[in-house]
Amino acid sequence: MSVFLAYMKISIYNINSVNFNGNFTNNSSTSSKSEQQKDITNVCYKPVSLYRPIDLKRFWDDIKYENAEREDFNPERGKYITQNTQAIRKLNVIDNLSFNQKKNFIELFCQETGFPDLEKIKQKAENEFEKAIRYLAKRDNFDIKFIGYDRNSSLGKCTALPGSDCDALFIIIDSKENKENWYPGAVRWELKDLINQRLLSTHASSLPEVLSDSYIKNGLNLADEAFKKADFSYEDLKRFEKNLEDNTNDFIKSAEFNIKLASFIPKDIDKRTQYYKTAMFVELFRDGIINENNFSDNFIERLKKSPLYRYSNIMKQRGLSTKLKEKHKKRMQMIKNFNSMSIEEQFSIVKDMIYFSFNLKDITHKEYFENVGMNGKNEMGNIEKMYSLILNG
Repeated sequence: MSVFLAYMKISIYNINSVNFNGNFTNNSSTSSKSEQQKDITNVCYKPVSLYRPIDLKRFWDDIKYENAEREDFNPERGKYITQNTQAIRKLNVIDNLSFNQKKNFIELFCQETGFPDLEKIKQKAENEFEKAIRYLAKRDNFDIKFIGYDRNSSLGKCTALPGSDCDALFIIIDSKENKENWYPGAVRWELKDLINQRLLSTHASSLPEVLSDSYIKNGLNLADEAFKKADFSYEDLKRFEKNLEDNTNDFIKSAEFNIKLASFIPKDIDKRTQYYKTAMFVELFRDGIINENNFSDNFIERLKKSPLYRYSNIMKQRGLSTKLKEKHKKRMQMIKNFNSMSIEEQFSIVKDMIYFSFNLKDITHKEYFENVGMNGKNEMGNIEKMYSLILNG
């Protein structure tokens, strides 16, 4: 088979894929099954030759809203998350580019993502979730009360690569019409379909939190009631306060307050979950990156008087604020050297960023993506055990 025919075989795309630009499309999760089926049967598939730079742009447009995961349903096991193999298969094109096409694709990638300018990468990623949630707010008539995320994430520290996720992205809304408990969760799922995944990954298994303001208010009440029952000593409170500044990776020690307070909350998974999500929100409000804050003065005053505001330390927003992970240090060095690298080296890094945003782990430059320290161990410490103690202890 000739090279040209090989390109023809691997380069067949759905040219009419979702490209969110502020206008709602039939590809969103709100489309009916019949409408989606109509889209599939009527779409025009065309072979795309990659000999022209314009076709690289078409390829990019075809993959930028593709999520690495999708939600499936099985009558016996219900909803579950599975790998989006159909989307991943499109990436075969990247492995079959000529030298000149690699060069053109690097230029396109940098133009679209802002890479290697870390400030531009951060701004483009933030714009994605802000644009999407504002669109949904206008369409569905709800108010955005808060948008914030982890100060210690790669995005918060301005060391994110294109396609990174946004750790602990919290969006609090107040719906004017739909007050059902399930509604914020529906908004949460819709959000991922409206975000350019090559700029900001919002995978199905780790979606941003979208919660109602009433959910947070009830969570604060849970914590207040538990705090009264706990009857902590003065020494306890001083120790909890000191833990806020602790820069070790011992999450269990740092979150001593949250773990002890959880023991006074009913052993109900929904209430425990509401408690820890509220605690995370409070920490973001206190020390995180805040992109939007539309709470009333009365609510903010109530929030600042809460024990969670004074002592909650699940996320260690203060303690880790001056520390950089090993992968972040290596990324910054790579960014510094990128423009002086060969085309093949540059392309290898660009390819890895795309593959990693698709949740594919078989990449060449793992040092830019893994939380591994100088000793070869996971830098994240005992964070999973800490959450287990809060939810199940």
